[in-house]
Amino acid sequence: MYGAQGLEADYVGVVWGRDLILREEGWTVNPEAITDTVGGKHSLKTIAKQDAQKAVELLKNRYYVMLSRGIRGTYVFFEDPETLHQIRRRQLQPKP
Repeated sequence: MYGAQGLEADYVGVVWGRDLILREEGWTVNPEAITDTVGGKHSLKTIAKQDAQKAVELLKNRYYVMLSRGIRGTYVFFEDPETLHQIRRRQLQPKP
């Protein structure tokens, strides 16, 4: 992730892990799925265990960076089928 900041490519593939999941109620974080321990007591994993909402915002920012690197296109694979379902459902809803 850290190496993607400032870089762009024609096409990008993103694996959306089980760390940030979307449910009917909204976004939630799964601390057990986070493998990033850079920063010790200030790592994302530690933050997720202490302040879930802050971790959600940090993860949303990370995914935004990864999803916005493709100049011509971005391919996304969702590890969590329910997150994929919720994303698709929300895309198909008419805008007010």
